[in-house]
Amino acid sequence: MVFVPINQTCQAEIRCLLNNVEVENTLYFYLGADIELIDLQNLGTKLANWWYNLIRQQQTGQVIHREVYLRDMTTEFSTAWADASRNATTGTQSATATLPANVACLVQFRTGFPGRAFRGRNFVFGAGTMHISSGQFVSGYRSALIGAYQTLMPGGTYDPAPFRWVITSRYEGGVPREHGTHISVSQVTIPSLYPRSQRRRMAQ
Repeated sequence: MVFVPINQTCQAEIRCLLNNVEVENTLYFYLGADIELIDLQNLGTKLANWWYNLIRQQQTGQVIHREVYLRDMTTEFSTAWADASRNATTGTQSATATLPANVACLVQFRTGFPGRAFRGRNFVFGAGTMHISSGQFVSGYRSALIGAYQTLMPGGTYDPAPFRWVITSRYEGGVPREHGTHISVSQVTIPSLYPRSQRRRMAQ
């Protein structure tokens, strides 16, 4: 796959295991200055704590945290860092059966501009049967996820300043850009009440 640089931007992968399947959610953050190792370390700690204090409360005990892997996307060989401070901690919902690893809740990140290049998303894994009613995610679960992601926005509990949460675009019309673009997230929403499927997360 062609590497597309995104200047002064960090890619952060929140990596876990679910039913022995490797799963992850990816977020992007723009610094506006050259990214140093200490910047990645501080951001990694904040995101690990964000997952530990907010996201895992909406995940079952079958979700096991591995690490937050951060990479400066300015060049193909820029600095990277893995934060394992929450390694081996699990989701907190123990009184519910876990949905299959490929079942996810689509959380969408909007920027105020139309088009796919100006939207981001996470397929959040680890929901349990208690989070589903009549084939739909229950309102409390959806509200909790939206609220958790909103804390990453400016002024939020987990505001990543001096970084800024962004979505990125590395392709245009299926063709790699010379340099990727970034734009700030302005809204978090769950556009569908229904579970989505990530087939690549199914056990092989």
